[in-house]
Amino acid sequence: MSTQKGATPKWRYELVDWFYAHQEAEQSKITRQAHPDSQGFINFLWPASNKYYSPLNPVFVSELFSPEILERHHVWQIRDGLVPLMWFFKSTPEPYLTRQKLLIDSSFSPFVPTPWRKFCGTFEVESDKSMYKGKPEQLLFLGLPAEAYCSLEKVEEYLEKIVDIVGATRIRSMKKLGFMVGKHFGFGVQDNQSYYPEFITLMGDYLGTKNFEFLNWNTFESTVSFTGYDVFDFNEKLLSADSYLMHLVLQKGARLLEGWSRKSRSTGGELVRLSPHHLMRVKETLTGKYALSNPRSSSKGADQYFSHFESAMRSQANLGMPWPNWAMEWSKTIAIENKPVQLRTKPTSQEFH
Repeated sequence: MSTQKGATPKWRYELVDWFYAHQEAEQSKITRQAHPDSQGFINFLWPASNKYYSPLNPVFVSELFSPEILERHHVWQIRDGLVPLMWFFKSTPEPYLTRQKLLIDSSFSPFVPTPWRKFCGTFEVESDKSMYKGKPEQLLFLGLPAEAYCSLEKVEEYLEKIVDIVGATRIRSMKKLGFMVGKHFGFGVQDNQSYYPEFITLMGDYLGTKNFEFLNWNTFESTVSFTGYDVFDFNEKLLSADSYLMHLVLQKGARLLEGWSRKSRSTGGELVRLSPHHLMRVKETLTGKYALSNPRSSSKGADQYFSHFESAMRSQANLGMPWPNWAMEWSKTIAIENKPVQLRTKPTSQEFH
């Protein structure tokens, strides 16, 4: 950011510790009260947070704070979104790993602090390239309609993207399925009652209301095949970056709608197949540097990363949940075992449940 010589620079981003700006942070710092297990966070994300098998060992960071568990695998795929991931790094500034690798969503790479970067890699879900023949004919939409999961502003941005891929006229006549589990959780839930109807109204405005069917949980989970459907998940990735719902429909033959866009196609890394229809693209190292190290940086992209971070910390995904207390409990658990985990000579075959 350029300034005139001799002038006082006006930085767009104040030097704010967004973690201590949280409304519960001061109380937590003073009382040091214990908080119930952060299982409440995982419960909120049901059924997207359901467990599934993968050789990459998917897990939420709140499930990893035991040396005995951490020791079981060399690689862990972190399912958390940006907000819990940042709280994790805040509560554990120094890595307590030896040779383990944590895989995070590929879009989070710039937000990994320098001490943790050598212990992190990235993952990205893809449909098999051979599935992209013809053009989208039927659409399937997933989501947990809630401000904390996907803001209405982001919903509209996603809808514009969907219409751009499929076509504004054509999309209204296409067959469309939806599986949505509305959520109310956290502080100020009384202010969120209008979210769900506004969410559905936006979908009708952009996608049309004809040929649209919403499924219940039993019908959705028991459906044998989603072949012929292109799927889109309304997920801002602030709370969770990995959904059981997405893996369920992809392994049953659905394709990622974003896969039709050349801009979304990645290269490099190792492809780990999860089903005949979909896979993970894994990269064992992070590129670039920690983007939040210097708020006054004028380097390319720094402004957008600080903007995204600030937006995430102002969102309901952060302010609507008791992260200061949960992070404090994580820190206490880690402090009990203050020495690095010693790995076995050979990886254990015991699976994490």
